[in-house]
Amino acid sequence: MRDSQGMGGALLPPSTLSLINTLFAEGTGATGLSRCGAVTGGVTMAVFVLVQGPELGWAAPAVLAASALAVALLVAFAVSEARSADPPMPPRLLRNRGLLAAVVITFVCMATFGALPYFPTVLLQTVHAFSALRTDLAFLVPSAAIALGTQLGAPLAGGSVPGARCCSASQWRPCTDA
Repeated sequence: MRDSQGMGGALLPPSTLSLINTLFAEGTGATGLSRCGAVTGGVTMAVFVLVQGPELGWAAPAVLAASALAVALLVAFAVSEARSADPPMPPRLLRNRGLLAAVVITFVCMATFGALPYFPTVLLQTVHAFSALRTDLAFLVPSAAIALGTQLGAPLAGGSVPGARCCSASQWRPCTDA
C-alpha cells in the first residue's frame, strides 16, 4: 500500500493519461504530437524532478532522464504553439512588457499556490500515518467548501463592485451585466 502513496501515487495517473493523450491524439496532423499531452507530460516531469531531485540526488539517472524529457516536451509544446494557426495565447502577446510581467507574476503565484496541497498530504501520510484513501477523504471537506464558495461567490462578485474593471481582448472597460 505504501507504493501508491507520496509522489509515485501522485504522478502515476497524470503521467499515464498524458502518455495516452500524446500517443492517441486526434487531429494532430503528421507529427502525432498532442499539444495538451506535451504540456501535461512536460509539467508532470518537471514536478517529478523538483520533488525527487533533492531526495534521489540531482545527478540520479531518473532525475536526469525526467529533466531531459520535461525540457523536450515543453519545447515541443512551445514550438507547436508558435506554429499553430490559432493558439490559445499567441506568442506575439508576450512582446508586451506589461503583459509579460503579469504572466510571470501569475505563474509564480499560482506555482506557489498549486504546491500547497502537497505539504498537508505529506503531513497526513508521514506524521499521522494516514493511508492514501484516508488522506483523500480528509481533503473532501475543504474541497467541497471551496467549490461551494466559488459557486456562491461568483454571482456576488460580478459587476457589484463600484469602479471594477474587466478585461476584453482590446482594452480595460467598466464591468457591466451585459
